[in-house]
Amino acid sequence: MTERSQLEICPYLRKPVSKGAVVIGNNVWLGNNVCIMPGVTIGDGAVVGANSVVTKDVPAYSVAAGIPAKIVKQV
Repeated sequence: MTERSQLEICPYLRKPVSKGAVVIGNNVWLGNNVCIMPGVTIGDGAVVGANSVVTKDVPAYSVAAGIPAKIVKQV
């Protein structure tokens, strides 16, 4: 599909796009408009705050937020 035709599809029906491998663990919560860069791994049970840009790995059971996302809490 071309980029123009993608815009005519409802956002929740579009397929996610990735330019590299992204690993998202089990039970992960991603806030609205989160951007995950290629090659990043998000561990099990992690939480990423809304509008964050994740450029580095997020360990399991931690909370990350910001641009770039930083670990703000570990459980």
